[in-house]
Amino acid sequence: MQRAAAYCTEIRKLEKAGYAVKMPEKELSEADKSWFIPHGDCVSVSGPEGTFSLRPLRDVTYLYLLAAGTGFTPMARLIQLALQDGGTIRKTKLLFLKRREEDILWRCELDELAARHERLLKQQGFSEEELHAFQG
Repeated sequence: MQRAAAYCTEIRKLEKAGYAVKMPEKELSEADKSWFIPHGDCVSVSGPEGTFSLRPLRDVTYLYLLAAGTGFTPMARLIQLALQDGGTIRKTKLLFLKRREEDILWRCELDELAARHERLLKQQGFSEEELHAFQG
């Protein structure tokens, strides 16, 4: 239970900083709706401990990845595997949270991959500067 509470605390910190924005479904654009998770749906989130197996991804058709800062590093290999031909994954969506624009690791490589592979969609969370500019 302590781990779950710690994750909830971290998520609340992100929300307060403006990284995760809750919006009613009716206010979402068509592009935003592709990121929308309906109320009541379950999302599996795991921490950085333990061993990793690709076996659970064998039957996945839509892969959603959430990364921030250096937490993106393990996502690079998952993105590479997801974009390989012959897999079951049809769409891979990456939500990258950042504090500053320069915090985006491998930005050029990500932009190139997204341009070459229509199955990869990337979305950036608000940086602190962007959030303050948006709020005016």
